[in-house]
Amino acid sequence: MSHFTVLVAANDEADLRGKLLPFHEYESTGIEEYTIWIDEHDNHIEAYQTGTVEAVWYGNRLVGTKYHQENPEIKSMWQREGIGFSSNDRFVLRAGYEVRETPFTVVYPSLEGFMQDWHGYGPNHRDAQTGRYGRRTNPNSKWDWYSVGGRYTGTLMLKPVPAGYAQCGHCLTMQKPGLIAVCKQCGAPLDMSSYVPPDTIKKQTGNGEGGAFNRPNQNPNRADWAPAGVVDWDRMLEEHLEYKMTDWRNYHSAMEVARVAVTDGLPADQVETYSSEYHEEGERGEYIRAAFGSLDDCILMKQTMAVLRQRRQEPWATFGALANLHYLSLDEYRDLFANDPLTFAFIDKHGAWQQQAEMGWWGITDPEGATDGYGANWWHFVRGLPTEQRVYVVDCHI
Repeated sequence: MSHFTVLVAANDEADLRGKLLPFHEYESTGIEEYTIWIDEHDNHIEAYQTGTVEAVWYGNRLVGTKYHQENPEIKSMWQREGIGFSSNDRFVLRAGYEVRETPFTVVYPSLEGFMQDWHGYGPNHRDAQTGRYGRRTNPNSKWDWYSVGGRYTGTLMLKPVPAGYAQCGHCLTMQKPGLIAVCKQCGAPLDMSSYVPPDTIKKQTGNGEGGAFNRPNQNPNRADWAPAGVVDWDRMLEEHLEYKMTDWRNYHSAMEVARVAVTDGLPADQVETYSSEYHEEGERGEYIRAAFGSLDDCILMKQTMAVLRQRRQEPWATFGALANLHYLSLDEYRDLFANDPLTFAFIDKHGAWQQQAEMGWWGITDPEGATDGYGANWWHFVRGLPTEQRVYVVDCHI
């Protein structure tokens, strides 16, 4: 299952829940708000009347299918290769038993039995007035549960707070007012209505829960929720960029080691492996040849990956559009991420969900589900938040 960060502007936790609720997964929450009914009756009727399943028979007596594990006869003859069902599982039949392809209508004398046993459908999957089968769902679901902070507790970096500060309405910097309330950086007037004593600000920040493997944030310079004007978005971006630069430095350090190894001469079987992958027929071979300009480049990059794995460092993408990143200078590489969003998703001022990609199970994402212009939208949203607007970083799970 997957965890991801969502930035939400909300006044308190009740408001936060209201902002997130339109995106709940009904199948997990059981909340009927924002759901629709999908009628599946006709499809199930057709499957019931025309479908078949392998079933065990003893003469003219139906014993059951592999799904009837509560039946001692079935359980005693079903040989599993692992946990759950797999393609290697099979029946080991005793004398007199045989497997036949059997219509659903024979295995399940009634539609109700078929729906309950085969699909796990109960009374909640039937329309109370028409009796037709279907299911209730939220077509906009994004999470099945969430927590404030969670695995990402302490994400928000807080600006250093002096004795008192005000915000420049032009360049948005926070600073202590002088005798004349003008910005020391750009000369624009300071918005003195934004002046808040430090003690008050500290009371307006806080932390939620920790995750399964980490405690709640204890760093006073970080928080899970805070007024937008107190969050140091620029330093958060710098921290993110530094993380990205570590990738680049690790990669190029490994590449220098790999270059020496290639120059000195790799073992013949290793060169043969890299060469065969480069010349491989089919989609994979085409992918590799498109990624690297030559066999020599491919060998160098493959050996670089091997060095990174030996160091237990994260290898870069080897194939596809990202393969050319190894040709970039550090500054060029840094510029690729200069406008990166700092959370996976956010809820905008209109209550719409925007996201970097569609999140699936096990952290697998689908870029086809990305909101157009997500990075620019994220920063436009953040820069446009009123100073006093509280923002939350939420750990959403799906």
